[in-house]
Amino acid sequence: MNLRKTFLTISLICYCMIMLQGAIISIPLIVVLFSWLFEVNTLYSFFAISGFGGILLVILYKSKNLRKIKIVNSVALALLCAPLVWRLQSVPLQMFSYWQFIIPAFGFILFYLLFLFKRQYI
Repeated sequence: MNLRKTFLTISLICYCMIMLQGAIISIPLIVVLFSWLFEVNTLYSFFAISGFGGILLVILYKSKNLRKIKIVNSVALALLCAPLVWRLQSVPLQMFSYWQFIIPAFGFILFYLLFLFKRQYI
């Protein structure tokens, strides 16, 4: 496995391990996204679909064109960050000052950017 795939794998694991504070306990983001799929409110469903769409886009898209790969991976990053940004602006920021959110979110952004900007040799 090359270094780009390692960065991608670590970033997706960090994405799944981001914990969102609930009323009583913290819940992993991937579980929250899955539960949002079945919400009646269309905004929750939209962000759940964007999160899962970003994951599927990164995993399933294959191309030989380096420019297309960079564009698709940038779009996937925006899709993956959309639920996080929406959640950050919808609740008070004090709910995000714990290490189960900060460390995986920082790891996801860092490793995904390393994956995105690492040179790809075809």
